[in-house]
Amino acid sequence: MPRRKTPHGKRRNPDAELTRDELTDLWRSGGYWPGSPFVSAADRREAWEKHREQVLAKPHNPGSRPGAFWQYDHPGVLLPYETSLQGLYRLGMLEGDELAELQAGHGWPPEPATGLDPLLVLYE
Repeated sequence: MPRRKTPHGKRRNPDAELTRDELTDLWRSGGYWPGSPFVSAADRREAWEKHREQVLAKPHNPGSRPGAFWQYDHPGVLLPYETSLQGLYRLGMLEGDELAELQAGHGWPPEPATGLDPLLVLYE
């Protein structure tokens, strides 16, 4: 089935289902960028607000959240070089099955972020 692309210059219908490209953009990117499947930053934000629960309900790795979650719902709370898991743990936002699954795995609790670029630390 071919993917539906939003034509440039035409705002998407906020009631329409998200396309695969739009869903991927909300998960992976840190915001609107040229080439985004969204027409504008406002269009992207509107899609997030309308489809937030749908996006968060998609299967994902425990301890992770979409980029749009951090950008729109919790802007500026992640520390420099902090992972989603580290931020969720520090903020007490892990609970239920997600927390249990993480606690059963190795490397629990997550190490706090150092605020340093991990590559710089690695090569010092």
